[in-house]
Amino acid sequence: MKRRLALFALLSIALLAASSAAAAQLELLDNGGLEPPLTNGWETRISGSEVGITSMQLLDPDFDYEVRLTKGGGTGFGQLVQTVALPTLEADVSISLLCNVTAGGGAWAAGGVFIKYLDQQGGTLGQTALIQRSADCPWTGSDTFHIVDVDPGAWGTKAFNVSLELDNLPGVPRDAVRKLGVVLFVEAADC
Repeated sequence: MKRRLALFALLSIALLAASSAAAAQLELLDNGGLEPPLTNGWETRISGSEVGITSMQLLDPDFDYEVRLTKGGGTGFGQLVQTVALPTLEADVSISLLCNVTAGGGAWAAGGVFIKYLDQQGGTLGQTALIQRSADCPWTGSDTFHIVDVDPGAWGTKAFNVSLELDNLPGVPRDAVRKLGVVLFVEAADC
């Protein structure tokens, strides 16, 4: 039986940091609006077959661009990745997304957005996962991995302040966080 995994996401990831000049907001992402081509600012990573990554308008009831990631049968993933310098832990993250994930018969699937907290060399110290996952997905939270489950099938916005979010990750040394990795992803195993 073929299973399909899909993630639709509006990544108006407003990754904003306040600058000292009159508390103006600075957009940290390059092409955070996901306009085509996605090669502007984003690295594409694909493993396995039946993976699709498309930038388009009108998935969400507005006129911004969204990205649709899909993964069909088999094991693998599709990712859009960007790493940015983090000038302050007082950065705000806002992500709107819609996830539809299905898997069955011992297979598992997940889709969503990882916000990775990186050291100066780009090593992962911890991460926040805004995801929808199937029942057999083996991922569990820890002191360096905070999972925020997303309601399936409805557009929703998740927003947080990086400094406050790090309170949910006591295993992450906040003084070592220098960069953020943003990973929009869809992943499946044994589908």
